Amino acid sequence: MVNINRLRDAVDIFKLNIEEHPEASSPYYCLGDVYMMAGRNKLAMKYYEKSLDLNPENETVLKMMEKMNHSK
Repeated sequence: MVNINRLRDAVDIFKLNIEEHPEASSPYYCLGDVYMMAGRNKLAMKYYEKSLDLNPENETVLKMMEKMNHSK
């Protein structure tokens, strides 16, 4: 779990991870989580969608996207 006071650091780390591993779905999912915690749902959805593009079988991402769609 990311400390709410360190969200900016988490964003930077996950962006670096994406640069290093652009074909891995997990860093996109994690970055989506960080943006969701920060209340930036549009950005969160963008990264969840990219994660899902790379790994369409990821049930966790599907559940998070569904949860976000229901909370609108």
